[in-house]
Amino acid sequence: MEKEIEDYLSKLLSEEREDRWIVIVAEIFNRFGPNAIGKIIEAIRKDSLTEPDKLGILSLRNSAKWNSLALTYLSNGFLGEALNVFEVLLACEPNNSASQNNFGIALMAAGNFEQAKKLLTKAFETDKKRAPEQAKNMPAYKNLLLLERGKPRPPPGRSTPMGTPSFHNILFMDIAGFSRPSWYGTIQVQKITYLNETVRTLLGKFGLNYVEVPMLPTGDGMALFFENVEHPIGLAIELTGRLKEYNKTQPKDMELEVRIGIHAGDSFPVDDLHGGGNRCGPAINTARRVLDLGQARHILCTSEYGSRLRLLFGSSYEPLLHDCGEYIVKHGEKINLCNIHGKGFGNPDRPPK
Repeated sequence: MEKEIEDYLSKLLSEEREDRWIVIVAEIFNRFGPNAIGKIIEAIRKDSLTEPDKLGILSLRNSAKWNSLALTYLSNGFLGEALNVFEVLLACEPNNSASQNNFGIALMAAGNFEQAKKLLTKAFETDKKRAPEQAKNMPAYKNLLLLERGKPRPPPGRSTPMGTPSFHNILFMDIAGFSRPSWYGTIQVQKITYLNETVRTLLGKFGLNYVEVPMLPTGDGMALFFENVEHPIGLAIELTGRLKEYNKTQPKDMELEVRIGIHAGDSFPVDDLHGGGNRCGPAINTARRVLDLGQARHILCTSEYGSRLRLLFGSSYEPLLHDCGEYIVKHGEKINLCNIHGKGFGNPDRPPK
């Protein structure tokens, strides 16, 4: 077992591609579990090549990838392991604002708001030195604002006000074929881990901090709630494009396809079992039923969402919105469906009724 872990870590350190790093991380994570944390921490300490930037701030050669590892632990519910990796990582590069910010996110999740604020403040100060005009658009500043507003999770026992719905553009996605028996275990972990990391990256591309975006995890996917009507369709197109390129590098059984359902409507805030933010309501149910009508690579939406795009942006999205007519789903609900597809994305096949 020791030799196996060492081989995996050597493979990890020599890998240049970020997407492959995430897959290898998932393999280590799933094969050896939390027991591998000691070896991983040793590898961080040995990975000592640093390069100073113009401000003289040192960063590890694989800093972004070690951060990705810790965030993988965090997104899969292994908070203690994530904190351990961040602690050692920050000891190696105490002034790296990206590591400070990500460690701050983990500390917020752990409820250690005082230390989180210190780290996020340091990260923001470094961002101001590096890029004064952009610092307030960077994650550290946005996370500081979250902290001041008491987010991301209310303390246990505090009730979320009921009866106050809010309107969102909701994107529901899941991995096509996720429950097939040949994928049980390691392969499922690798696929959902890669999907989570890719979505996190794309949200950043849209200028969104993933901590701020309301979401519901569903095991093999997620529901995301957006205020901007263009974000769901933009994310769907970018994501399916990324996965198309990713699949070219993978053996058949490791290819990753998603199906996506989009709707616009109201949902209600509720507390989950841990006292954190959750949502329920008719718009979420409808988005899920739109998703269930789809197959691999489908990007489907309701006429309500399509009408919002047409109303706000005229003919800009018209070539991508293909009306499919009325579908009857669970409890007799009628949905007028649109299939979103174009060159290089989506699935042009009409969903079966």
